[in-house]
Amino acid sequence: MHRYNSAGIEGLKSRKSPGRKQRLSEAQKAELRALVIRGPDPAIYKVVRWRCVDLRAEIARLWSIEVHENTIGAWLGELGLTRLQPRPVHPKKNPEAEATFKKLCQSGACQAHRHHGKYADRDLVSGRSQGRPERHPRVYLGADRITAIDGAR
Repeated sequence: MHRYNSAGIEGLKSRKSPGRKQRLSEAQKAELRALVIRGPDPAIYKVVRWRCVDLRAEIARLWSIEVHENTIGAWLGELGLTRLQPRPVHPKKNPEAEATFKKLCQSGACQAHRHHGKYADRDLVSGRSQGRPERHPRVYLGADRITAIDGAR
Protein backbone atom coordinates (compact mmCIF):
# COMPACT_ATOMS: atom_id res chain seq x y z
CA MET A 1 0.00 0.00 0.00
CA HIS A 2 2.83 2.39 0.82
CA ARG A 3 4.50 1.79 -2.54
CA TYR A 4 1.20 2.43 -4.33
CA ASN A 5 0.64 5.65 -2.41
CA SER A 6 4.16 6.90 -3.12
CA ALA A 7 4.61 5.77 -6.77
CA GLY A 8 1.17 4.78 -8.04
CA ILE A 9 0.77 1.72 -10.31
CA GLU A 10 4.50 1.72 -11.13
CA GLY A 11 5.24 1.23 -7.43
CA LEU A 12 3.43 -2.14 -7.45
CA LYS A 13 5.84 -3.76 -9.94
CA SER A 14 8.07 -6.45 -8.53
CA ARG A 15 11.48 -5.13 -7.60
CA LYS A 16 14.72 -7.01 -7.83
CA SER A 17 15.95 -7.96 -4.38
CA PRO A 18 19.47 -6.84 -3.55
CA GLY A 19 20.64 -10.40 -2.83
CA ARG A 20 23.65 -11.47 -0.86
CA LYS A 21 26.56 -9.08 -0.40
CA GLN A 22 29.47 -9.74 -2.75
CA ARG A 23 32.36 -11.58 -1.14
CA LEU A 24 34.98 -9.86 -3.31
CA SER A 25 35.11 -6.14 -3.93
CA GLU A 26 35.67 -4.83 -7.45
CA ALA A 27 39.32 -4.12 -6.61
CA GLN A 28 39.79 -7.68 -5.34
CA LYS A 29 38.15 -9.07 -8.49
CA ALA A 30 40.53 -7.02 -10.65
CA GLU A 31 43.47 -8.28 -8.59
CA LEU A 32 42.22 -11.88 -8.91
CA ARG A 33 41.93 -11.49 -12.68
CA ALA A 34 45.48 -10.15 -12.90
CA LEU A 35 46.72 -12.99 -10.68
CA VAL A 36 45.11 -15.63 -12.91
CA ILE A 37 46.35 -14.05 -16.14
CA ARG A 38 49.87 -13.67 -14.75
CA GLY A 39 49.91 -17.33 -13.73
CA PRO A 40 51.56 -18.96 -10.74
CA ASP A 41 55.27 -18.79 -10.01
CA PRO A 42 56.39 -22.45 -9.80
CA ALA A 43 59.11 -21.59 -7.28
CA ILE A 44 56.59 -20.07 -4.85
CA TYR A 45 53.35 -21.98 -5.45
CA LYS A 46 54.79 -25.36 -6.56
CA VAL A 47 52.27 -25.50 -9.44
CA VAL A 48 52.64 -24.65 -13.12
CA ARG A 49 49.04 -23.57 -13.76
CA TRP A 50 46.19 -22.39 -11.58
CA ARG A 51 43.50 -24.84 -10.61
CA CYS A 52 40.38 -23.84 -8.71
CA VAL A 53 41.80 -25.57 -5.62
CA ASP A 54 45.00 -23.53 -5.83
CA LEU A 55 43.11 -20.27 -6.38
CA ARG A 56 40.86 -21.08 -3.45
CA ALA A 57 43.90 -21.44 -1.17
CA GLU A 58 45.45 -18.24 -2.53
CA ILE A 59 42.22 -16.25 -2.00
CA ALA A 60 42.03 -17.59 1.56
CA ARG A 61 45.64 -16.53 2.13
CA LEU A 62 45.28 -13.07 0.57
CA TRP A 63 41.85 -11.96 1.78
CA SER A 64 40.77 -14.55 4.40
CA ILE A 65 37.74 -15.55 2.32
CA GLU A 66 36.75 -19.24 2.35
CA VAL A 67 34.65 -20.34 -0.64
CA HIS A 68 33.96 -23.59 -2.49
CA GLU A 69 35.89 -24.53 -5.64
CA ASN A 70 32.71 -24.16 -7.70
CA THR A 71 32.49 -20.54 -6.57
CA ILE A 72 36.01 -19.97 -7.88
CA GLY A 73 34.92 -21.36 -11.25
CA ALA A 74 31.87 -19.07 -11.25
CA TRP A 75 34.05 -16.05 -10.41
CA LEU A 76 36.42 -16.92 -13.25
CA GLY A 77 33.44 -17.03 -15.61
CA GLU A 78 32.23 -13.62 -14.38
CA LEU A 79 35.72 -12.23 -15.01
CA GLY A 80 35.64 -13.51 -18.59
CA LEU A 81 38.17 -16.27 -17.96
CA THR A 82 37.73 -19.91 -18.93
CA ARG A 83 39.33 -23.11 -17.74
CA LEU A 84 40.74 -23.85 -21.18
CA GLN A 85 44.35 -24.86 -21.33
CA PRO A 86 46.67 -25.75 -24.19
CA ARG A 87 47.23 -29.37 -25.10
CA PRO A 88 50.35 -30.83 -23.52
CA VAL A 89 53.45 -31.12 -25.69
CA HIS A 90 55.84 -34.01 -25.23
CA PRO A 91 59.31 -32.77 -24.24
CA LYS A 92 61.03 -35.13 -26.71
CA LYS A 93 58.85 -34.09 -29.65
CA ASN A 94 60.68 -34.21 -32.99
CA PRO A 95 59.39 -31.49 -35.37
CA GLU A 96 61.38 -32.87 -38.34
CA ALA A 97 59.81 -36.34 -38.04
CA GLU A 98 56.36 -34.77 -37.73
CA ALA A 99 56.91 -32.68 -40.87
CA THR A 100 58.12 -35.77 -42.78
CA PHE A 101 55.02 -37.73 -41.73
CA LYS A 102 52.75 -34.89 -42.86
CA LYS A 103 54.49 -34.79 -46.25
CA LEU A 104 54.04 -38.57 -46.66
CA CYS A 105 50.32 -38.31 -45.97
CA GLN A 106 49.90 -35.44 -48.41
CA SER A 107 51.68 -37.42 -51.15
CA GLY A 108 49.28 -40.36 -50.73
CA ALA A 109 51.57 -42.79 -48.91
CA CYS A 110 49.06 -43.25 -46.11
CA GLN A 111 45.84 -43.50 -48.14
CA ALA A 112 44.44 -46.29 -45.95
CA HIS A 113 43.91 -43.82 -43.13
CA ARG A 114 41.74 -41.55 -45.26
CA HIS A 115 38.98 -44.11 -45.94
CA HIS A 116 36.04 -44.29 -43.63
CA GLY A 117 34.42 -47.37 -42.19
CA LYS A 118 35.64 -50.68 -40.88
CA TYR A 119 36.24 -52.39 -44.25
CA ALA A 120 36.75 -49.36 -46.47
CA ASP A 121 40.08 -50.58 -47.84
CA ARG A 122 38.49 -53.68 -49.46
CA ASP A 123 37.49 -53.54 -53.10
CA LEU A 124 34.06 -55.10 -52.73
CA VAL A 125 30.70 -54.18 -54.10
CA SER A 126 28.35 -53.09 -51.37
CA GLY A 127 26.08 -55.92 -50.17
CA ARG A 128 28.20 -58.75 -51.60
CA SER A 129 30.71 -60.91 -49.76
CA GLN A 130 34.00 -62.19 -51.17
CA GLY A 131 32.73 -65.70 -51.99
CA ARG A 132 29.55 -64.60 -53.73
CA PRO A 133 29.62 -64.10 -57.52
CA GLU A 134 28.29 -61.00 -59.18
CA ARG A 135 24.94 -62.62 -60.05
CA HIS A 136 23.96 -65.35 -57.66
CA PRO A 137 21.70 -68.00 -59.26
CA ARG A 138 18.43 -68.35 -57.45
CA VAL A 139 17.33 -71.82 -56.55
CA TYR A 140 13.60 -72.53 -57.05
CA LEU A 141 12.28 -75.68 -55.46
CA GLY A 142 9.44 -77.39 -57.25
CA ALA A 143 6.87 -79.83 -55.92
CA ASP A 144 9.38 -82.70 -55.97
CA ARG A 145 12.10 -80.54 -54.33
CA ILE A 146 14.44 -80.95 -57.31
CA THR A 147 15.62 -78.00 -59.36
CA ALA A 148 18.15 -77.03 -61.95
CA ILE A 149 21.21 -75.10 -60.81
CA ASP A 150 20.43 -72.20 -63.15
CA GLY A 151 17.02 -71.71 -61.59
CA ALA A 152 14.92 -72.95 -64.52
CA ARG A 153 11.56 -74.36 -63.48
